[in-house]
Amino acid sequence: MYRHEESGTSYDVRVKGQETDDATKELLEGIVLKLEDEGNKDAPWPWEGEPLEPVLAEQMVGSYTIVPEYIPFKEAQGVMQIMEHQFVKQGDQVFHLLGNKLDTYKYSESGLEFVSSMELENDCEYMSADSSGMLYLSPGIQEVIGVKDGKKALQTTVTGDLNMHPSGEWGISFWVNSDTQKISNQGGNLTAEPWILTGLNNAAEHIGAISTEDIFGVGYPWLEDMQLLDDGSLLILLTQKRNDESANELMFFRLTGF
Repeated sequence: MYRHEESGTSYDVRVKGQETDDATKELLEGIVLKLEDEGNKDAPWPWEGEPLEPVLAEQMVGSYTIVPEYIPFKEAQGVMQIMEHQFVKQGDQVFHLLGNKLDTYKYSESGLEFVSSMELENDCEYMSADSSGMLYLSPGIQEVIGVKDGKKALQTTVTGDLNMHPSGEWGISFWVNSDTQKISNQGGNLTAEPWILTGLNNAAEHIGAISTEDIFGVGYPWLEDMQLLDDGSLLILLTQKRNDESANELMFFRLTGF
């Protein structure tokens, strides 16, 4: 593989045979690459790229007028990963999970300001919380751990992705093809028992749909995570590729009008 920066061209040459074969060596040494400027331009690095500026517009669904609000990061977040971001808002803090990294931000309607970062023992794929401030972090196939005040505060025997009720008294765990489990908290000891849900394909709640391009002004985002807040608004985290392709923009939006 070879990258010629001046022309913005990448070459990938593949030869089938033995690397130590004299004929193979002779073939490789005889290859000449004709490098011409084809006008290709490399995308900027994420920290050099142009952050996205969403174009918001109210939208009607049924008799409801849904009002969008953009909650920006104080420092634009250009990321390479998509489909892996999780968050939980508690009071004036937002906790952002990506792999084994747990970041804390101070939340206000004017934006999110970075506070601290914590490195976890394992990569985690799901996060929930209770009203005591305990964060339940789920690696999936491994045991769920609890983090509180920036420190590991709970080790469980529960596996799968755990969605804990705000009371902290019970929750639901799920993972791949495993049966849904009801999780009970007894003095910090989490226990699991089978719990089968039914009627999940009933769409009689369904009023309508809004395109992300219409309400947020972003054409093809990935909806990473969302949380229903105490005031009835909906906080949504999404990623959207920047126009200059430097990165994917990590963006928070809040919806009201329900």
